[in-house]
Amino acid sequence: EVLGRSITDVLAPEAAREFASSADRVRPHAGSVALWELQMVKADGEVIDIVMSSIWENDGQGQAVRQLAVLEDVTEKKRLAARSHFAEHDALTGLPNRVLLTDRLNQLCDHCNRHGGQFALVFLDLDHFKDINDTHGHDIGDLLLKTVARRLQAALRTSDTVCRLGGDEFVLLLAGLERRQHVQVLADKVLAQVAQPCALGDAPDAPFVDVSCSLGIAIFPDHGQDPASLLLRADRAMYAAKRGGRNRWVFYTPDDPSDDRSAGGARLGRGLQGVGLRRHLTSGDAGAVATG
Repeated sequence: EVLGRSITDVLAPEAAREFASSADRVRPHAGSVALWELQMVKADGEVIDIVMSSIWENDGQGQAVRQLAVLEDVTEKKRLAARSHFAEHDALTGLPNRVLLTDRLNQLCDHCNRHGGQFALVFLDLDHFKDINDTHGHDIGDLLLKTVARRLQAALRTSDTVCRLGGDEFVLLLAGLERRQHVQVLADKVLAQVAQPCALGDAPDAPFVDVSCSLGIAIFPDHGQDPASLLLRADRAMYAAKRGGRNRWVFYTPDDPSDDRSAGGARLGRGLQGVGLRRHLTSGDAGAVATG
């Protein structure tokens, strides 16, 4: 049925246009190989995903005479890849979920147990998120969660991992840290990014809310050498940050997780936009307070 027909005759319309456009830009020469990911329409009308690899064959004068192609049906492979992605990522924000967090946290613990080094696990919870949901509705709450997810990604390095556990709970994995002060710098940056006022929608009358978060920090290996211990202690530190007034970070401490010596944070609201941060060193860890 396909003998003597152009490849574009059996491709889906959009794929045919894409192929024709890209093929026109490719200068044929002997031995050149081209790869395309396209969609093909089978005789029964089913649309399948294919990868086509082709090579030009020239005559004795070096002129391209025909193109030999191999088509591979990758429909099932793409379905499995998509299924794997959805299994490991949060449907609302696109961030890694608990499944992928568990895998990466296990890998980090194994690596650091074997080769040394330290990393931070940060438990993040939005402040007063329930009030926003109750006042503006769950759709607005979802929009806020997506905004916060983007802000967290913007605040951190490409080597760090941002995960959403569910609700308004996030976990940050900060790898390759040499000193505790590096964690504090990143924690201050997260607080500042999240605390920017947020317009919830594009409409002129869209609600405009202030948002903040509380961070609990556990350090490998100081506060634990396995995922369960680190998650538990970061969670305890986060609740200490809540008790300490919210919108701050707290390092886990065995004796008193709300100990002021391990707490810091910037009280950044709409009235303090653009305000600088000045670091104050105490007898314990450093924190940041807003000054203006």
